Amino acid sequence: MRYEQQPRSGIFYLCFKDFAAGLPAAQALFTFTERWTGREMVLVKVGE
Repeated sequence: MRYEQQPRSGIFYLCFKDFAAGLPAAQALFTFTERWTGREMVLVKVGE
């Protein structure tokens, strides 16, 4: 796993659902609830 300050197109990211809503053309591939915080997380692929 690697951290990047700016999301790049064509790359997969694991992030909280509210953060993913602000990504450009992010396509959600998998959603789950993180048990420690109770927040929804998503695996997304950022679009072009």
